[in-house]
Order: sequence, then structure tokens, then C-alpha cells
Amino acid sequence: MLYLPRPDYRLLRKLHGLRLRHLLYPHPGLPAGQGKKHCHQPLEFHFCGRGHNDNAEKLMAQWAAGRERCFYYWKPLEMMPEIYRQADIVLIPSRSTEGTSLAALEAMACGKPVIAGLAGGLSDIIIHGYNGYLIKPTVENLVAAIEDLALNKDKRKLMGRRAREVAVTFDRKIWAERWARVLGEVFR
Repeated sequence: MLYLPRPDYRLLRKLHGLRLRHLLYPHPGLPAGQGKKHCHQPLEFHFCGRGHNDNAEKLMAQWAAGRERCFYYWKPLEMMPEIYRQADIVLIPSRSTEGTSLAALEAMACGKPVIAGLAGGLSDIIIHGYNGYLIKPTVENLVAAIEDLALNKDKRKLMGRRAREVAVTFDRKIWAERWARVLGEVFR
């Protein structure tokens, strides 16, 4: 998740620590030299979620702790809507398989544009340039997409509204009604 500076700076500082002055620190898996600083305004990166195992979580926590304005933490699922509401942009740069991403739908339901990798079901919910960006997740592509939304508040807000509209069509009640209808027709 990406946080941009706000007038309520003091509150956010208490909640999230220091504000960013530059963008893009390399992910621990990126080759050396790919993490150049590019952006023109303060940003924060929040990595929220569980790793695949304890060692991955430990490495990610160490990596984030060594960088200003990068945060890694875990919150219970019921707190995620609030985490998404506080974010400005949500990044889901999956490079391999991904079904219909619950994280992407939750962020979209909170009115946030999503920058996502071209993987699996993400292209079913994100319409490139309409409610977010679908990209090949390279450093250059991530930087370009983040800068575009970070520097264009009106576009970010418009994409967020559109993201919410799309997410509503994936409502669990609608899904259950459609599946009940399909199953009813198949098993008559």
C-alpha cells in the first residue's frame, strides 16, 4: 500500500512513523542497483500481510526495518478495510498465478486504485487505465504507474471511484445468487 502526504500529517506520523522523501526501495528479491530513487514527493510503503513462512516474514521485517518510510506488519483480516481506507494506492504486483484476488477486491471496495501484475484473475477485476493499472511487474513499470497516480490526484480519485463500482459487482450476495441459479438449472 502506498501513502501520500496529507494535511493530517501529525496524526499519520504518530500512526506510521516518518514520511517518505523519495520513492522506490528495491524489494529484497530484486537484483542490486534496481532500487533507484525516482519520485518527486514524500511517499510511504506499507507491506501488510503474512509471509509464506516464518523465515520469509523475518527477512521482510529486517528489510523494511532498514529503510526509512517502509513498513512491514500484519493485521487481522477484520482490520484490513481500515488499512485499505488509509492507503492512497494499493500494489498487488503478482508475477505468477493469482485467482480473483480478495486483497484487490477489498482495496477496490474501499475506493482505492490498484496497480497489479498481469497474473491470473487480476485482469478480470482491473481494467487497465480505468480503475487501476495492469503491468508487467518490473521496477520501471511499478515506478511509472506509481508516479502517474501519485502525481495525479484527480486521476487517482477517479480510478478509486471506478474501482469501487467494479468491486460492488463482485458482492458475495450477487455471487451466491448467480451460483444458486446456475446450480438450480444444472440439477433440475
